[in-house]
Amino acid sequence: MRKRTSILIAACTIVFGLFATAALMGGAARSAPADFDHRKLAEVARTNFIIPKYLKLEAGIKTLRTAISALCRTPDNQQLQFARKAFRNAVASWGTVEIIRFGPVAKQNRLERLFYWPDRKGRGRRQVLRLLYAKDKSVLDPRQLAEKSVAVARYAATFITKAESRPGCASGR
Repeated sequence: MRKRTSILIAACTIVFGLFATAALMGGAARSAPADFDHRKLAEVARTNFIIPKYLKLEAGIKTLRTAISALCRTPDNQQLQFARKAFRNAVASWGTVEIIRFGPVAKQNRLERLFYWPDRKGRGRRQVLRLLYAKDKSVLDPRQLAEKSVAVARYAATFITKAESRPGCASGR
């Protein structure tokens, strides 16, 4: 009964949203003027939004990598706070560009690798446990790990990091 109520509420919300959109648009779809410069819009978006936001994301990820390495070398509260802050900043930067679904992010499962969390169905955990029980050492090689499923790559990194709690973390030293 509860699920049926939730579905009914969701359906009503969607229908209301469609009617509200139609009312705001005057009941008819509007198109861009014939002289609208789509190329100029794309160039402005690329120059003023896409590239600067991706550069900020790149910097945030580099800072996160540095923070995690520092935490692995010196596992103390100060490094943990630095890593948490770097993580929050990287996630916030990702939040500004996650709407972009074309270009380099669409290649080599990059978008899926960034989006693969949480694993609500536990597929990654099961796949990694299977590899661990089989003692598959290929997950320790970054190049071979990159060829595995997004689920395995995401969870393998987590398992390796947790398993290697000594200085150097997942470096295998």
